[in-house]
Amino acid sequence: MLALAFIPALVFGYSNKTTHPFLTGEAIKLFENTTGQQLSETEKSAIKNGSIEEDNGVRWLEHFYDPVNNRGLFNDRFDTSKKWAIGQSRVKNGFSWDDAIYDYVYGDKTKGLNILGHVIHLLEDKTVPEHTRDDPHPMRSTYESYTKNLNSVLTGELVALNSIEDYFDQAASFTNANFFSDDTILKDYQNPKIAKEINSNISGHTWGINNLGIKIIDIKREIKKDTGDVYNFYSLTDFDNQIMADYWSTLGPKAVGYSAGVIKLFFAEVEKEKQTGALREARRPWWEKLIDVAKARIDQTLATVSLSSRGESDVPTEPSGNDDNQTEPTTDESVQPPIQTPAEKIAELEARLRELRQQLETLIGANQTAVLSVIGSTNSVLVSAGGETIDITEPVSSTTEELPTGLPAPTITSPADFLTPFTTTTITFSGTASASTTQVFVPEMNNASTTVGEDQSWTLTISFTTLGTTTINFLATDGLLVSEATPVTLAIAEEPVRQIFLESSDCDQNFTDSADGHCLILGSKTQTTLSWRISDSQEYSYKLYRFAENWTDYNQRPINPNNKVLLATGGSDFVLNKNDSADLAGLLLEAYDGEGNLIASTTKDLWFLTRGPIYLSEIGWAPTTTEPAGAVGDEWIELAHNFPFALNLAGLKIKSADGQIDVTLPSTPFERALNIWTYNYYLIERNNDGVISDISADLAIPFSATDDGATDLLTDTGGFKLKLIREKGDGEEIIDETPTFDRQCQSLPTGQVCWPDPTSAGNSIERKQEYKSGLNLNNWQYHRPDKERYGLDRQGREIYGTPRQKNTLEFLSLF
Repeated sequence: MLALAFIPALVFGYSNKTTHPFLTGEAIKLFENTTGQQLSETEKSAIKNGSIEEDNGVRWLEHFYDPVNNRGLFNDRFDTSKKWAIGQSRVKNGFSWDDAIYDYVYGDKTKGLNILGHVIHLLEDKTVPEHTRDDPHPMRSTYESYTKNLNSVLTGELVALNSIEDYFDQAASFTNANFFSDDTILKDYQNPKIAKEINSNISGHTWGINNLGIKIIDIKREIKKDTGDVYNFYSLTDFDNQIMADYWSTLGPKAVGYSAGVIKLFFAEVEKEKQTGALREARRPWWEKLIDVAKARIDQTLATVSLSSRGESDVPTEPSGNDDNQTEPTTDESVQPPIQTPAEKIAELEARLRELRQQLETLIGANQTAVLSVIGSTNSVLVSAGGETIDITEPVSSTTEELPTGLPAPTITSPADFLTPFTTTTITFSGTASASTTQVFVPEMNNASTTVGEDQSWTLTISFTTLGTTTINFLATDGLLVSEATPVTLAIAEEPVRQIFLESSDCDQNFTDSADGHCLILGSKTQTTLSWRISDSQEYSYKLYRFAENWTDYNQRPINPNNKVLLATGGSDFVLNKNDSADLAGLLLEAYDGEGNLIASTTKDLWFLTRGPIYLSEIGWAPTTTEPAGAVGDEWIELAHNFPFALNLAGLKIKSADGQIDVTLPSTPFERALNIWTYNYYLIERNNDGVISDISADLAIPFSATDDGATDLLTDTGGFKLKLIREKGDGEEIIDETPTFDRQCQSLPTGQVCWPDPTSAGNSIERKQEYKSGLNLNNWQYHRPDKERYGLDRQGREIYGTPRQKNTLEFLSLF
C-alpha cells in the first residue's frame, strides 16, 4: 500500500489533463467526418469529460491489459481494463460499456456519453506500451512524458470492429507486439523484434527498426579495450526524440482511429437496444421476470379448465351411498355450505384466474414484495385448478424456457443452407406449422412474428442488426399453448462480399502482386489506361483521385484529404499520363451507391520506370579484406532498391558475360525500404555465409553449377561484366548491368576499359547514383578507403566495402 501511494501519478497512461481530452476530441472529429453524424457541443463535452474523469481515485489500477498473458496490473492482481470496461471485473465498475448504452437509451443521454468517455480513455491507454506490457513504470515513462504536451497528431482512419472486446484485443495486441516500454526492453515478451539497424543521429549509436519500419530503440555499443567484449546499451531516449516521434506518429493515429470506431459502434448499439430491448430485459429483476411465467401458467390452466367444462352436468354432486366410511350428515342446516355444481366450480376458478392475470399486467416495475404476493395467490389458485405452480425460490433466466408447451415445433424449409454465411442482413424464412397453430415468432428478435396460413405455411422476414454468428429460436403458438423451439444458427458475413478493382494492363506482373496495390510500369511508357469494377452486379458511381506524386506523400498514411486531386468521376476507365515532375501516381478509387454512400474504396500506386526496380549496387571481388592476401573465392554481390514495398525476386538471375557466373535468385520477397533516404539491400555471398563473418547473407550460394570455390571469378584477366536479367519466353530481359571491369589491364579487347586497383587492397566496386545507367563506367567507383567500412572477413579483418549499408557516396533518390 505504501508503494501504491507513491506511484499513482506515474502509472497513468496518457495525461488525463491534456493528452486524453485531446485524443478524444480528435476521435470525435474523425467520427463526424467519416460518418457525417454531428454531435452537439454538449455531447462532445460529456465524452471528453468522461475521458478525463476515468483516472479519478484508484481507477487507474484497472487500466492495464496484457493481451499475451491475458492479465491486468501486477500479474493480474487487478483486473484487465477490458474486463473493467465491459463490467466483468471483480470490483464493480459503474461506468461500463453497457452502462453507457443503457443510460443513453433509458436514462440520461449526457450521462451515457460521459460513461462512453470513460471507456474511450481505457481504449486510448491500450496504445501506451506500458499499459499492454504489465509495466507500472513507477520511475519513468519516456513515451508518456513525450506525449504529455503534444497537441497535434497525424490523421487516422476510423477502425470499424464488431464489438468493444475486439477493440481492446486489437489495440492492445498491436501495441504489445510492436513497441517497447522502458522496463520491458528485450525482456518479458517475445516481441517486438529488431528487424534491422540503421545509423542514428549520435556517433556510436544505431536505431533498432521493427517490422513496421519504425524506430523503436536506441542502441549504443561499447567495446571493452582489454578484452574486446562488445556491450550493448538499450534506451528509448535519443538525441532529438526521433524514436518517440515514431512511436507517436503510429500510436497516436491508432488511438484516434480506434476511439472513433468505438463512438460509431456505440451509436449502432444504441439503435440496436432501442429495437431489441436486450439490455433492459437482462437487467429486469428476477421476480419481475416471474410475471411472464405466471401469465403463461394461467393461460395454460385456463385452457385446461375450459376444456374440462365441456359436457359437465349441472346436477349437484351427492354423496355416494356405497361408502362405508362416510359420516352421518349433520342436521344443522345453518353450517352446511351450499353444494356447487362442477360448472359453478369451474366458473369460479376461471374468474379468479382472470382476475389474477389482470393484476399481473399492472405489476411491471413493482417491488419484489408486491410481485411475489400476487404470484403466491396465483399458486394457490393453480393448485385448486390442478395446474403447475411457479417456483419463486430461484431466479428464472429465460422466459422462453418457462413458457408452457404442447404444440409441435415449427419446421423451416427455406433457407435450406445455414452453413454458408449470408451476405445480407435481411433474411426471409419460411416453413410449415401444425394445424392448430396461429402464429410463429422469434423471441430473440423482439418477438418478431408472422401469421400461419390455412395451408399451415408461414413466411417471416428478419433484419439482423449485428454481423457474425448468432442463434435464434422459432416457436409456434395457438394463442394459449407454445411449442418447443426450432433453433437456427447462422452467420452473416463480417464484411459484405464485395471487391473493388483498379487495374492497368501495363503493370509488370512479376516484381509486385497487383492485388497488393502496387504497379510498376517499365520501359518508355508515359501513359496507361486504368479500368475499374466491383465484384457484384449492382450499379455504382465512382471517383478517382491522385493523392501522391512523391515517395513521402505515398508513405505517409493515412491519406491526407488535402492532397486528394479529383481525376475522374463516373465511367469505368481513365487514361493516366505520367507527371513530368514525378514518376509516382498514388491513386484512390471510391465507389458510391445510389444514395451517395461510400461502400468501397481501394488504392493503387503506379510507378513509371525507365530502368529496372532492382539494381546491382556493390561488388566485392577477392581479396575481400584490408590485407592483400585475402581468401580465394571469398566474393560477394549486393543488390539494392528504394521502394516502400517488397519486391519479388522470382525469375531473376545474375550472370556474367563469360558464363562463369550464373546465380538464380529465390522466390522470396526483397523487403521494403524504410523511407525516401534509405535503401534496402540484398547480400549474396559465394558458396557459404562465412565470406562476411559478422553480417548474415540473404543468399549463400555457389556462383554457378560448377563453382568449386577454387578460383576467383570476379578478378580474372580479361575482366568481367555482370547482368541482372529476367528470363522471358525464349530470351532474357536485362534489368540492370555493369560495364566490363578489369583490374589487371592485360590483353584488353577493343572497347574494354581498364580498371586498376589503386590500393591493391581489394576494395569493392560500388555504384554512385542508382538512377544513372549501370553501363556508365563513371557511375562506379572503388570503395573509398577514407570512408566508413563495414563487415569482417573469415579471419576477423576489416573489409574495404559496405555490405548491406549505404555506399560511401550518397545515393540520389529518384523519388
